[in-house]
Amino acid sequence: MNSYFHFIAFWYLVDLEFVLTLGSISHEHKIDWLELNETGTKLLFRDRRMILTLVDVNTMEKFILDRSCGFVQV
Repeated sequence: MNSYFHFIAFWYLVDLEFVLTLGSISHEHKIDWLELNETGTKLLFRDRRMILTLVDVNTMEKFILDRSCGFVQV
């Protein structure tokens, strides 16, 4: 008997200078790679389904960059 579980990840973006919550991002699958750019405005991650997603932190918009990303490196 196989069991399948869906993972839901919640990220809360917090401004550490003023301790304000800027927003939250939810994703239904387990994240295996995550990167934030130097200015903190773009969040790039890949989930277990190999989907590479870019999130604009200012607008909280998600953009799927690749649906079969086999390798990521910064």
